Amino acid sequence: MTSHKSCRQEILAATRRLILTKGVSQVSISDIVRESGTSAGAIYHHFENKPAIFKEIIAEAISAPRWAINFASEQALAPHDILTMAFDALDADPERARVLVQLGAAALGDGELGRLLKDIYNEFSTKLLNLMQTWAREQGNPEADMCGIAPIFIGLIEGYAIQSILFDSFNHRAYRRQAVAAIAHVLPLKSAPASPAPAES
Repeated sequence: MTSHKSCRQEILAATRRLILTKGVSQVSISDIVRESGTSAGAIYHHFENKPAIFKEIIAEAISAPRWAINFASEQALAPHDILTMAFDALDADPERARVLVQLGAAALGDGELGRLLKDIYNEFSTKLLNLMQTWAREQGNPEADMCGIAPIFIGLIEGYAIQSILFDSFNHRAYRRQAVAAIAHVLPLKSAPASPAPAES
């Protein structure tokens, strides 16, 4: 007999497979019933409705970047090191990126899904910004404006996910190297001591 936890996980796994094969807008509860081998009653026992299933799938898809931020806050890692960890997570589970891209595209025409994505994005970006501001203070730049850097950071992750899916010629290694270098370059580091003025002749 399927356990409570494994039934829930099978529903989520089935929905992920359907998203990848049919697209978000074409997935119905009856599709999930057939794909998961469960029942409509089982689905509604675990989830209020279809958007609730999508919400959990989105949360799972960004769980690795979330973990990276939590880990970084404990270890006092620099933002460019967090970016490397996020790229590693996407490389380790390419399906994660494909699901996020599908959900993001579908959100453009689905107001409820769009709101779900925005809520999760706002939570993620707020945590990231707080982490970056803390890091800047530790670097001796408490007034550093990280508000522009945090969205760029997220954009680099999104760009990596999208291009790795869409383009066979995408150079993962070069993108990673240049993205990490770019973030490291714009981060506010401790001010270097001023150079002594040249002696007057």
